[in-house]
Amino acid sequence: METHPVFRTQPLKEGEELPPLIEALQNLKYDPEENTAEELAEAYKFDGNENFRRKKYRWAVDNYTKALEIKCKNDILNAQLYANRATANYYIGNYKKALRDSEESRKLKPDHSKALHRGALCCFQLQEWSDCIAWCDEGLNVSPDDKTLVELKNKAEEEKFIYVNVQLSAENCPEKQKKSSCSGNQEEERA
Repeated sequence: METHPVFRTQPLKEGEELPPLIEALQNLKYDPEENTAEELAEAYKFDGNENFRRKKYRWAVDNYTKALEIKCKNDILNAQLYANRATANYYIGNYKKALRDSEESRKLKPDHSKALHRGALCCFQLQEWSDCIAWCDEGLNVSPDDKTLVELKNKAEEEKFIYVNVQLSAENCPEKQKKSSCSGNQEEERA
């Protein structure tokens, strides 16, 4: 019974070969002669979503990549694939890759809310405060009541303010000046 795909309860063990029936079904699922490009992309997307749900983010990235490599003509599907891959890459910590995928998704579907969220979050993680604010603004144009984007934008504005003030302080306090005059340490100034 375990060799039949309908009744199988356990995943394959490391190094175990696929039973012939499962292998045949898998070949049908991914056979380019039996499926259109869009059907193949949907199949890989489904697998990617399942892997993402199981927190197998690297596998999900691979599935979404395979779907995109098919180059189907459906821009909405491709926008979803880029956005999904961006999300999986984000969870792995690949913020730059996730940002690029969010940008690709927006090229295909400019109002893709998932891509707008992910792009904003990536910019925040990369400490690109101005870009984060811009992504949030774009997202708020699509969804004006989005509390998550409002909060993220406020945090990015705070971080940008702190960053700018630290930069200004550093410019106004060259290393050649006394440490005490820059750090506000009045004990050293009295000595």
